[in-house]
Amino acid sequence: MSEPEPIVELISMVREAGKIVMAYRRDGFSVGTKADALDYVTDADRESDRFLSAAIRERFPGDAILTEETELRPTNYHGRVWMIDPLDGTRHFVEGSDGFSVMIGLAIDGRPEIGIVHDPVLDATYFAKRGEGAFRKNGNGPAQRLFVSRTEQVEGMTLVERTSKGEDRPIDRLVETLGIGKRISGASTGLKIAYVAEGIADAVFNSNPRAMKWDFCAAQVILEEAGGRITGFDGAPLDYLVPDERFSALTLASNGRLHDELLARLRDFPSIGIR
Repeated sequence: MSEPEPIVELISMVREAGKIVMAYRRDGFSVGTKADALDYVTDADRESDRFLSAAIRERFPGDAILTEETELRPTNYHGRVWMIDPLDGTRHFVEGSDGFSVMIGLAIDGRPEIGIVHDPVLDATYFAKRGEGAFRKNGNGPAQRLFVSRTEQVEGMTLVERTSKGEDRPIDRLVETLGIGKRISGASTGLKIAYVAEGIADAVFNSNPRAMKWDFCAAQVILEEAGGRITGFDGAPLDYLVPDERFSALTLASNGRLHDELLARLRDFPSIGIR
């Protein structure tokens, strides 16, 4: 199946950014930190950001842009806003493991409409446009339609687990009570949600309080077009119109069939603090 025509150029942009990232991985890069000692930023983040921002600005000059590595922010999030994460999962990149990605998403009046999540190690690209389905393609190969799993029981489900930085989070104790059947090793936020979209996992909890809009915009439309669902732990939709680039809610992404039950488990687990 061929990909929706308007998204072809965007896929090319993101794959090119992925090549930039992989060149730094091959040739070496410098590492700095931002919010804390494990909040890395590298030359690859910055160069990928510059490339994607310039490409979007040239192709869509009237649109606003929100990127992780640029301090300038839109005056508001109404209208068309591109949300760019030039290297999602920088920690994986710095530590020499796989599981990082490049992401761009378009939100229109606060609703994610286009999303691309690219795994540069595998040259695998997940993408979706609202109303046209979600897809994955490997390299220049054909696009394959994505559908979430049909799992309906929490017990025995497959969960994408988080990569711990050594900090304790209440969600870890909840997970231990769920009777998980299988765990998939953690990756970037976008790839975790993409794994749910393609049906190899059933759910993922994002318990990172530093989550930003660019972490979810691209992946959300891919998941929803594959039949899945994403909300805050309280069940509320993600609000891309809030003035800050940071989300206030921790998030649950699932195949949809498990969503209400997992939200109920969150509410019933005292230390999570959901009311």
